[in-house]
Amino acid sequence: MPTVREAFEKEFSVFLKSFREIIERHIPDKPFFTLQETADLFGVSKKTVRRWVKYGKIRATLIESGYRIPREELIKFATSKDSYLI
Repeated sequence: MPTVREAFEKEFSVFLKSFREIIERHIPDKPFFTLQETADLFGVSKKTVRRWVKYGKIRATLIESGYRIPREELIKFATSKDSYLI
């Protein structure tokens, strides 16, 4: 019989897989997002997203017109322990 911890880890991994699929369906299928687009997706301010970038919670690339965040990075963040969604 598995321990409570083992049972929890198994169930949680199934949950995370399902959660990731839900997140993937709700993030538009485009390669990069601005800080404002990211803020709109997560329901937070642009300043909050800028802080996430500053503290390394989300990886972004700085180009002439501002930061760009890869879609996969948003999915990874949304399903991580750093996200307020989980």
